[in-house]
Amino acid sequence: RNFPLLSWLHSNPFDLPQFQSELISFIQKANPKTIVVLQ
Repeated sequence: RNFPLLSWLHSNPFDLPQFQSELISFIQKANPKTIVVLQ
């Protein structure tokens, strides 16, 4: 794939479905060093 360079220079805001946001928050509270990868 060809990605524009600009996409690598900044993050774009986005919203997750409510249950996913809550799940990530719950996991982060249990382990603050958690890394979440979205694809």
